[in-house]
Amino acid sequence: MSIVNYILPLLVFLCFTCQPITAQKAQECNLKVFLSLKSKNLQADFFRKIDSITAVQYPKSKAQTVNITPAILNKYLSDIEKDLSQQPIDEIIAERTYHYKLVPPEFAKQASNAKNKIYISFYPKGCVFTLHLLYSYYLKEHDVVVESSVIYYFTIIDGKIANFGRDKS
Repeated sequence: MSIVNYILPLLVFLCFTCQPITAQKAQECNLKVFLSLKSKNLQADFFRKIDSITAVQYPKSKAQTVNITPAILNKYLSDIEKDLSQQPIDEIIAERTYHYKLVPPEFAKQASNAKNKIYISFYPKGCVFTLHLLYSYYLKEHDVVVESSVIYYFTIIDGKIANFGRDKS
C-alpha cells in the first residue's frame, strides 16, 4: 500500500471536520461583533497588535507613523453603535468624519485644517473587518493638501483579535 492511501483519507477527514467549525464561527460573526472593541481587554490587544506591526514596518522610528488612537477609536465606536444595530448584514460601511490632528510629528506644527474619515468594511464570509483611517491636512509652507490612509484588517474570534494586518498608503 502506498503512502497516498494513508494520507488521502486523513486529508478528507480533516477537511470535513474543519468545515463545520469555520461555518459555526462565521455564523456567530456579524457587524455587531466589531463593537466588542469597546472591551478594555480586546482594545488593549488591538493596540498591542498595532504597536507590534508598526515596529516591524518602521524599525527605525515607529513614532514617525500615524495610527488610530484609543480616544479616536472609542469616539468612533460610540458614534456608530446605533448604526450597526440597525443595519442589515449586507451593509458594509459606517463612515464618520472627524477633525483630529493626525499628522506625522515632523509636520505637526505647520499642519492645519486636518480632516479624518473613518469607516469599516465587513466581509461576513471570512468574518473579516477592515478599519479604514483616511486623514488629510494642509501644509501652508508648501501650499499642499496631504492625504494618506491606514487600513487595519483583522478578525475577532472568541473575544480575541486574529489575523491582524496593517497597510499604509
